[in-house]
Formats: sequence, structure tokens, C-alpha cells
Amino acid sequence: MAIKNLAYATKQQLESATHLAFRHSHVIELLAASFGFKSSAALAANHVIVNLCNAVEPRPDDLLVLQSRLVALGYQAAADVAGNVLLQILREHRLGAAAIERVPDLLDGACWESEDVEWGDEDDEPYEDFMSAIDLDGTELLMEGLEAAARRGNASAHFALAHIYRRDEHSDLEGSEYWYSLLKQGRPLQGIELEWALAYERERMQAERHAYHLAEAAKLGHRAARLARAVYGAHNAEGEEDFEEAKQCYLEAAELGDVEAMLELIEVYDQENTKQNWVWVYLSALLGEDLRESSLRAYHDGGMFADEDYDDDQGGPMYVAGHEGIELEPLSAADDAEARRLADEYFSRIDPAGR
Repeated sequence: MAIKNLAYATKQQLESATHLAFRHSHVIELLAASFGFKSSAALAANHVIVNLCNAVEPRPDDLLVLQSRLVALGYQAAADVAGNVLLQILREHRLGAAAIERVPDLLDGACWESEDVEWGDEDDEPYEDFMSAIDLDGTELLMEGLEAAARRGNASAHFALAHIYRRDEHSDLEGSEYWYSLLKQGRPLQGIELEWALAYERERMQAERHAYHLAEAAKLGHRAARLARAVYGAHNAEGEEDFEEAKQCYLEAAELGDVEAMLELIEVYDQENTKQNWVWVYLSALLGEDLRESSLRAYHDGGMFADEDYDDDQGGPMYVAGHEGIELEPLSAADDAEARRLADEYFSRIDPAGR
């Protein structure tokens, strides 16, 4: 296991540098302290250790926590040497501690921004200070931490795993279901036929893992997971021409704050329900995407600026996407007040962080 290997290597280096014996459990605690956590349990509650694209220096407060833990665990005589060893290991392996709920964004290349987080108790929750995305070529520590957190019922960990296992809906399927079915029937395959069968099996397993973790996250109340399942359910139902099911899925997505689902209900599935449609309009405004305002924009069609906002200086082909502003029949004063109240209720239940 990755964390065990890391702890073992750290233990060896600590003992070699200090000529003292370090307990394995103490090494785990000291690694957590290196990131500013007062215990490994505090780290594991909502964070995972990850390999970053670039090494990041610890904050001064983290160093104080590390020194304090070295003394508390009985290594005061070698605290300076041991601390330097631990910091060198962090640099060498480009280690950081990422909040589990931020993992999907970090995997997609987002940089850490300090204003994204407001810790409730600064004594328990250290400040994250790395500006690097997670190293996609070294995710063993990340996966181990997420899987452990998921087993403990952490909804954000399940969602992060679903994000990792998701498949690009626009990519071509790999492998061959035909050759895979023959392989499952016991037919011996070789060469390219075997490669196709195994590729299909890998993608099938990945899809199953994605579906499992997304379902578990949704079951545990993770809003973004519930929203993803609702949107997928709507698209799937439309593909099967089950429009009543599609409507129910869009309703769930709209209640969770998906403005595109609100637009779909207003324009397609619930056109006659004027009062409810005003609820969606007011909710969209609260979410910062007022459906009464046009979202039509021009984009580059192909080329090196494909799908970016159209720039006249660049020229070339373009396309327009978005929607014209919604226009609805006005409501009575009483119904309008009720629609605004309902929109406020929906908005109060929506967690902007997606949890």
C-alpha cells in the first residue's frame, strides 16, 4: 500500500539520520504534522495526501505543529534533524494534503485559492497553501486515501472517485464488446482480438466503478452527485423516449440548482405551469444566471481557438450558442410573492460548494 511504503521509507530515513528508533505509528503522526495537522485522524477526516506537480514549501505554522509533535512523541533530542528529514521527504515526493471535496477541481487543473475555504476552527483545520494541481501520473496515494475515506462513508470521497472513473462522453469507446463476449464464453483469443476484448473489459469495469461511487455519493446526500445522476437520468430517459421520467429527472436537477434543467422545464416539459416557471426564473436569478437575460454568444468554430469566445481580430468561422431571454406571462401579486418565496426556499437548500 502506498501510505505504508511512504511510512516505511520515512522511518528508515529518520532512523538513519537521527540514530533513534521511530515507531511506525509515530511516523504516520509526524507525516500528518508535516502538513499542519495535530493528528493523523484529523488529516484523514476530510483530507488526503497527494503527489503534486511541483514541490511546495510548508507554512511556518505547519513547522510549529511538526516541532510540537516531535517533542510530544518523545523525539525532542533529535527534533531539528528529524524535522529536516520530514521536510526533505515532502519536497522529494512533492507531497501535499488536499481537501477531499476539492480533489475533482484539482484533478482538472485548478489552482488552490485561499479564499475558497473558510475554516470553522483554525486550531483543527490547517490552511491549505499549495498552488499546484495533483500529479496525474502519481495517484496511488490519492486513490488509497479516497478509497479509505469512502469506506468510512465520506460522500465527497465517493464523488471524487466517481470523477476519477468517469468517461469522457465525447470519446470513442475502446475495445470491442463482440470480442469481449467471446472471451467471457471461454474462446481463446490472441493478438489484436485479445487486446480489444481486454480494453473493453477495462472500460466496462471503469464505468461500473464510476456508477457505483456516484450512486453512493448521491445516497449519502452529495448534491453534485445527485445532480449528475439526475441529468444523466434525464438524458437517458429522453434517449428511450420516456418523457415523463425525463421530466421528473429535470425537476430533481432544477431543485438542485441546475439552470439548464430549469430552462428545459420552462421551454419543453412544463410550458403551461406559469407560476412554477416563475419560481425557476427567480431561482436562476438567485444563482446568478437569470433566465430572463439572453445568454447568446458567438464562439470560434474549429481551429486553435475552437469553442472560445469569438474574437473579430482572429476571424474565421463561428457559431452561436445559448438561449434568448425567457418571457413569461406576469403573475398576480399574490402568486408572484409565493413564487419568490418558493425560489428562496429552493435557494436556501442549495449548497454552493456542491456537497
